[in-house]
Amino acid sequence: MDHSLQPIDVCGCGDTGYLTTRTLPVDLAIGLGKILAVPVYHCRSENCNAYTVPDPVLRILERLADDMEEKKVLERTFSWGHSLKSASSFDLPKEEQQLLILQAFTLSFTGQEYEDAIVMDVIPAHAVFFQSKHDLTEYYLLKYEETLSEKETIFSFSKFYDDDAAFSIAQYLRWDAAEESYLKELAILPLAEIHDLLTEEFGPLS
Repeated sequence: MDHSLQPIDVCGCGDTGYLTTRTLPVDLAIGLGKILAVPVYHCRSENCNAYTVPDPVLRILERLADDMEEKKVLERTFSWGHSLKSASSFDLPKEEQQLLILQAFTLSFTGQEYEDAIVMDVIPAHAVFFQSKHDLTEYYLLKYEETLSEKETIFSFSKFYDDDAAFSIAQYLRWDAAEESYLKELAILPLAEIHDLLTEEFGPLS
C-alpha cells in the first residue's frame, strides 16, 4: 500500500494544488463529526473553497471514521499514527513505517508560524521550508538526510536566499535534481532536537 504524498498535485478547482491542512466533516452513524488537520491539496486562493484529498489520506480517514463510530466520538485530529498502531494488520514493512513517521512529522509543520518566520511549504517525509518575516528573500530548509545515519533520524538545517522573494517548491526540486550548491548548512541534528533549534532560531510559535 502506497502511503507517499507528493508536494504538489491538483486542487479541486483544477489549478495547481499545494499541501495544506483543513478540517473535514465526516458523516458518522452517531451524527456529523469532523476530523481536524487533514492533509489536502489547495491552490492557495482565498476565493477557492475546493480542495483534493490525497488517496492515502482517504484510506486513513475511513479507518479514523470507523474508530470514531466505535468509540462514539465526533471529533478527531488526523494522524498517520492510526496506521502505525494497526501496522501488523496492514503488514507494513519497516521502510513504510518510517515513511509514515516522517510524513507525520513534516506535515505537522503545515501552517505554523513562529515569531520570526513562517512555514512556507512542506515536502512530506522530506523537507520543510521557512521564510523569514524580516527579510522576504531569506529562506531556511529543514531536510531529512537519509544517508547520514542508519540508527537515527537525522535532519540538516540550512539557509538560502532567493532575490525575487518568490521561491517555490518547483524551483527547489529543479535545484535539488541538478544538485546545485545554494545552501549554507547551519546544523545537522537528530529529530528530537529540531523543535528546540527552531525555537532558538525563530522564536516561539505564534
